[in-house]
Amino acid sequence: MLLVPTAAASGADRPAGTDHRATTPAKRADFNGDGFTDLAVGAPSGGVDFRGAVTIALGSAGGITGDHIDTLSPQTGGPNQSFGTAIASADFNHDGFADLAVGLPGQAVGGKTFAGQVVVLFGSAEGLRSDNPRTFTQNTPGIPGDPQQNAYFGATLAAGDFDGDGRSDLAIGAPLETVNAQSAAGAVFLLHGAQSGPTAPGAVMLTKDSPGIIGEVHHDAYFGFSLASGNLGKGAQADLAIGTVSDPVGSVGPSGSVTVLFGSATGLRGTGSQQWDAATAGQTGGAENAQGFGWSLAIGNVGKSGSSDLVIGSIGATVQGKSGAGAVFVLFGSRNGPVAAGARRITQATPGVPTDPEEFGQFGYALVVVDLDIDQPDMAISAPRMDSEPGADDDAGWLFLVPGGTSGLQPADTADFAGVDIAGQPSDSRLLAGAAMTVGQFGRGKAPDLALGIPGLKAGGNGGAGGAVILFGRAGGPDLAHLQRVDGDTITDFPSDVEARAGQSLVGSPRPVD
Repeated sequence: MLLVPTAAASGADRPAGTDHRATTPAKRADFNGDGFTDLAVGAPSGGVDFRGAVTIALGSAGGITGDHIDTLSPQTGGPNQSFGTAIASADFNHDGFADLAVGLPGQAVGGKTFAGQVVVLFGSAEGLRSDNPRTFTQNTPGIPGDPQQNAYFGATLAAGDFDGDGRSDLAIGAPLETVNAQSAAGAVFLLHGAQSGPTAPGAVMLTKDSPGIIGEVHHDAYFGFSLASGNLGKGAQADLAIGTVSDPVGSVGPSGSVTVLFGSATGLRGTGSQQWDAATAGQTGGAENAQGFGWSLAIGNVGKSGSSDLVIGSIGATVQGKSGAGAVFVLFGSRNGPVAAGARRITQATPGVPTDPEEFGQFGYALVVVDLDIDQPDMAISAPRMDSEPGADDDAGWLFLVPGGTSGLQPADTADFAGVDIAGQPSDSRLLAGAAMTVGQFGRGKAPDLALGIPGLKAGGNGGAGGAVILFGRAGGPDLAHLQRVDGDTITDFPSDVEARAGQSLVGSPRPVD
């Protein structure tokens, strides 16, 4: 594969970070090591022949800067590769600079269309290097199985140190992988970290048929549809949550489930795994059909204990008779992992949450745990298909911030932001604000910031060019007076191609909107 920056400054023009290799761990997505998070914006339906693209914009003391913009896109390999569907970042080669993993689930491999591929680009003092990317497919020696048509290898990604050796491992979802003759049962591949980055030898393939993993293999279940890494207990290593968004639950049908695999000195293990569904997570009346439980995942401490909690989006949930209104489940953490006791189900019918449930509004589409007000971690929830006002039918999107606290979440104090207000423009091209979300310190202070992908942004006169908006963290919480648009109208050299729909994915939030 040939990756070419389509808009780039020379190395001499790049804002360079400090060459501190191997002395301190890199901040996630700080590709040039200058201490600020950089923003990677995916446009999997953009680029030449719809091959996809990822635009890198560097953070700085003043926020995202236009001093250097790189837009990476495959220059070979045919159309519809979907480069940028999933994006993950970690310091894979442990040199002090963050690296970038990008999924291309539409890439053909060995004549098999949509078999999928993953590319890893390495950071440096000058930023990401595109000259020597590392690529992985199921044709790569050491990776189990063979390329399959429509497997979508690379549709989801997550990075974490699952064996505690100090090197980040890479989890790769192939949610349409055929397993035991069951089509689209799904699989997750684990590539172990090494001194030179993720390595294929010794890679592991995980499915619902793997030893110790709870559940069974089912067709069209989509194991690996969503991934999230973090420490959920039972040890110092990172753990992995895996969404199986259409997993059958009892006699209900494809409702969805989430598997938790705990890390150990030998890596992720099936023994002691957990499986959650809407019923076991506390939904009154049990699971429902087509609930989409596990569509989105987040791991973070939203209060109540010192342990990280598991947050699960269920975008198909019915609320007050509205199909697809959506719900979010919170399983609070413990030393032994997430527990059912005290689990919360939050919807737009929860007292204190603004607005009313909307049919197919998809509350819970993307999730992030972030301390935006320098107080307690909050839970950010997006609903990108909500309308700007009842009956508008414009898919403008909304953002909800549910405060955390020492006793857990405080939904009575939830803040909401309309997509049209965040974007500063009407939803002519269906803004879909919050199609993706990620967290970083992009500049303008020490508090964490929240970035939202808005693929329907109009820029350069082109509808659906897309981009992102950053809400900067600050004491008292974010507001619309402290944000930054990142698109072709505000950042020099940021692409503004018609219907490129940049912002369908961001680092850590791989869930493109149809």
